This record gives sequence, structure tokens and C-alpha cells, in this order.
Amino acid sequence: MPHRGRAAAVLALAPLLALLTSCFTGERASIDSTATLPNDGEPSDTGVDSGLPTSAKQLADLLGSPATGPETATYEITPTSQSTPVVAVVSRDEGRTVVSIRDVQYRTDEGGPSTCRRNTGTCSRGFNSQPLSDLGISALFWGPSARQELRSPTLAARIGPIATSQADIAGQSATCIDIPGPQVTERFCALPTGMLAAKSTARVVITLTSYTATFDDSLWAEFATG
Repeated sequence: MPHRGRAAAVLALAPLLALLTSCFTGERASIDSTATLPNDGEPSDTGVDSGLPTSAKQLADLLGSPATGPETATYEITPTSQSTPVVAVVSRDEGRTVVSIRDVQYRTDEGGPSTCRRNTGTCSRGFNSQPLSDLGISALFWGPSARQELRSPTLAARIGPIATSQADIAGQSATCIDIPGPQVTERFCALPTGMLAAKSTARVVITLTSYTATFDDSLWAEFATG
């Protein structure tokens, strides 16, 4: 091919070469780093956006919200490995929370968290969740722990869409999400106050059985100096 012919051919191919180059070196789809969960002062399991849809993020943000008034919730907790439920009572208002399960009280006030045992009548600083190990829950099952579960990056890899719904649980309106999983479809429900209303996973089923907008002073008084 004459020199001029070769030059013309190169010029004609230039746009095509540029297009192919952009396919390999151009911009890639990126994750929106601004869609992270709001910082609520609690440590996050991941520290990054887990890719959850808006409905799950909103429920995660709601669960464990600070108390704005008195409330007491009673739950039945049934590990899937057991058949007999365990009753738990959670009572809180602004500045204090008490969680009563079996012979254990988990208490929080201006002095911080403590664990009290009825069988010894003593309290120790911090939360010791060892007495709950067979139940598959922690001392903060009623809200903060469920929030952390919803922040798990594994939720982004679940099969199928996450469904959102409203439900009446123990006479209270609750917001629920159903999350498809490899074993079961997990369900989390929250009351408008931020308390857990229901939870169903492969490990445990938690159901709200009663709710009042009052604080249980008699429960708190069991360990007045706890």
C-alpha cells in the first residue's frame, strides 16, 4: 500500500481505537460511599456501607434508638435448639435501662453498664453475657445487637429482595423486614420507639408479648445500688 494510503487507513481507524481503549481504561461503576449508616455513637461491626437497601438501613437506624420516654417490654425467647421459651423483661427511660432474664439483671445508668445476679445479690461492672450463651443472644438483644446484625455486610449477598411490611405485635404497630437467607428467611421487627418487636433467625426466635409505656420501678429497685 502506498504511504499515503497507509496514513489514511490509520486516521480512519483512530476513532475505533479510541473507543476500544476507553472500554478498558475508562471509568468503572463505583460504590456510593455517601450512603453509609449515620454515626450514632455505637461501634459498627464493619465501619463501611454494607450495601443494604434503604428499608433495612432505616430499620437498623431505628433499632436501639435512645429512649425518649418510659417503656417496658416483655419477650419470649426461644432458641431453635430448644422448645421451652425463656421470658425476658426490658424496661427503660431516659438515663437508665434494665434487662431481666432468668436470675440476671443487666443495668445501665449514668454510672455505666453492670451485671447483677439474684442468686448472689451482687453486681459487677460491665455486661457479662455468658449466662445467656445457650440462648444465642446478648444483653442488648432488645435493640442495639439487632441493629448490628442488620449492618452485617453478608446481608448484601442475600438471595432475593428484602421485603418490608407493617405488623401488629402484642397490640403494637411494628415495622418488619424479611431477609432471604441460605437456611431460613430472617425476620426483624421494630417498634417506633426503637425496641425490638420480633426476631426470627436460624438460631433464635424472639417475640414481644406485652408492652407498656411505663418504667418498672420495682424491677430497678431490686438492685438499688447496682
